[in-house]
Amino acid sequence: MARTLSDLRRVIARMENRPGPAETLERTAAANDAGRHRGAGFSEHRNKTGTNAIYHDSPTRSLALGLDAVDALFAGGGLALNALHEIHAPEARAAGAATGFLAGLLTRMDRSGPERGRPVLWVQDPVSAREAGRLHGPGLNALGGDPQQVVTVSARSVPEALWALEEGLDCSGLGAVVGEVRGVTRALDLTATRRLALRAARAEKPVLLMRTSAPPDCSAARTRWLITPASSRALDGYHAGLGRAAWQIELIKNRDGPTARWIVEWNHHDPSFSLVTPDIVAVAAASGDRPARPQALGSVVALRRAS
Repeated sequence: MARTLSDLRRVIARMENRPGPAETLERTAAANDAGRHRGAGFSEHRNKTGTNAIYHDSPTRSLALGLDAVDALFAGGGLALNALHEIHAPEARAAGAATGFLAGLLTRMDRSGPERGRPVLWVQDPVSAREAGRLHGPGLNALGGDPQQVVTVSARSVPEALWALEEGLDCSGLGAVVGEVRGVTRALDLTATRRLALRAARAEKPVLLMRTSAPPDCSAARTRWLITPASSRALDGYHAGLGRAAWQIELIKNRDGPTARWIVEWNHHDPSFSLVTPDIVAVAAASGDRPARPQALGSVVALRRAS
């Protein structure tokens, strides 16, 4: 038992980029992958890299969000394009905000770097499709994306969705893969996320995993984002709330450094993100004809109980 706990601690330390014996991680990773259909692929990846660490200190390629305050928190000046990233929507009603943020990231990715013009694979489990709906082509177009560049897959189960994501990472013609899973499921555990992270590192393309109605859990993701909707600013004479799409994005896990929270706005014409300063709501002035606060109570007198 002590031996097992010791091995587990060393595995976790190695995954968190802390010193740990490489042979322990290799033995544990081999045990986790035993009996799986593609276990040989990870052995090949270990032989090529010469290390069992999923992430290196500096990613080979990165996607800048165009926000200095955000990009400065990452080692490569942006999101690593060879890693697993999680985008969380705390409730199903926030899935639209998370989808919009994802669409913004994919649009910027499509217009910069070697991913330009490459299609994206979007895999959705059946529960997500029922709770939050499917992708809407005109909506993606309104956000600046190209619906013709998105290949959608409707999986019949979470294991099938994970299989499709792994197959997508092996396809050289794709620029990125997106997975949408709702709720807590045994299929999407630490081992499954580690498999996705290893395949992303080998394929040199990102995996964007959208989780809805699921609390943050232990995973091999390089970053984890919590996305909720925010009020839009007034734009071109419209009332407040009818402007550009806006979200509150919170970076709650970052292997490269600190975490933070911002309110961002998406301009689909550029396309670009911009930081939004929260509006300061005016406080009502004190009343002139009566006290602003209630008067303090006097002394409390105990009443005699009636006979």
